[in-house]
Amino acid sequence: MFNPRILCAFFLLSSSGLSQATGLVDLYTEAMKSDPRLLSGQAEVGVGQAQQRQSLASLLPQASFSSSISRNRYKSGTAASQRYTGKRHVLSVTQQLYNRELWLDHKVYAERVEQKKAQLEDIASTVALDVTQRYVEVLSAENALTLTQAEIESTKIQLGLLESRLTRQLAVKTDVLDVQVR
Repeated sequence: MFNPRILCAFFLLSSSGLSQATGLVDLYTEAMKSDPRLLSGQAEVGVGQAQQRQSLASLLPQASFSSSISRNRYKSGTAASQRYTGKRHVLSVTQQLYNRELWLDHKVYAERVEQKKAQLEDIASTVALDVTQRYVEVLSAENALTLTQAEIESTKIQLGLLESRLTRQLAVKTDVLDVQVR
């Protein structure tokens, strides 16, 4: 009568932090924040973007800077010694004009990022569909439970009426037994 997946989803929703949610939109929002498939997909997109930035860095100009200071003393024969300080600063900027391999690597990483983003959108759609299906299943199970409880109450009332009629001999014993079986 009850699907085990429905009961499992109902218990998971009622026992976790998602039980605070009041509707489908709240459940969807919570699922988008905490679903491991989405978190994993977002992490993969982040890694891909970092790799893409790293490949772009290899295409940009490379700069280096160095500096040195030297103190020298010069003494010639009988003259007084002379002291002087030497300073050297070097700024070097290099740029490759064309490196096909680096450019292709950058394009590959850009395509991978786009692929990961598309996969993330697919995962988000799957999560949204799963949440919606489970929400509808839980509502359906709750409706079935409410209907069953109402039917039980109705049957109890009907049984009570038939038993009181039976004591006054206004009902047949088989009707009472039929309602008891139900």
